[in-house]
Amino acid sequence: MSTTECLLANCDRPVLNRGLCRYHYRKALADGTVDQIGLPKRIPAVQSIGDQAAKFWESGMLIEQIAQELGTTAPTIKAVLRQKGIGNPGRIGPRQRLRTQLRTRHSIEGLRRLDKLPVEEAIRQAWTAPDLDPELREAAQQQVREVMPDLSRALDRLTTI
Repeated sequence: MSTTECLLANCDRPVLNRGLCRYHYRKALADGTVDQIGLPKRIPAVQSIGDQAAKFWESGMLIEQIAQELGTTAPTIKAVLRQKGIGNPGRIGPRQRLRTQLRTRHSIEGLRRLDKLPVEEAIRQAWTAPDLDPELREAAQQQVREVMPDLSRALDRLTTI
């Protein structure tokens, strides 16, 4: 039990639930006035951070990064994403997600080629490589747009000149 006192005046009993002592909480429950008298209920994590977590997940952030950004723990984010209907939230990076989206052998071979390159070179080839599969090129560019929007705008401007 908490050491803080009941919210109601002239009551110095310890708090049980929603800012009220045991006596006042039970009385408010019986009267149906607990919502007017007591503190509000806690909002579930799905309602408070669910949309933000899903948006971060779709942009390619890892669960640990999302948890740090939203000020919670990784297991909480994992549970929230599962409740939002995302099938297997885990430690899957953006390249692995891209690999599962691209099913053709040619695209996977092209992605393996990009995986072996340094990040800067892979990004450059996503915009300029002439022999890259168009589907793979679009997927790689979309991945860069989600993770680094300023860089992708600059690369779009440079390639149209």
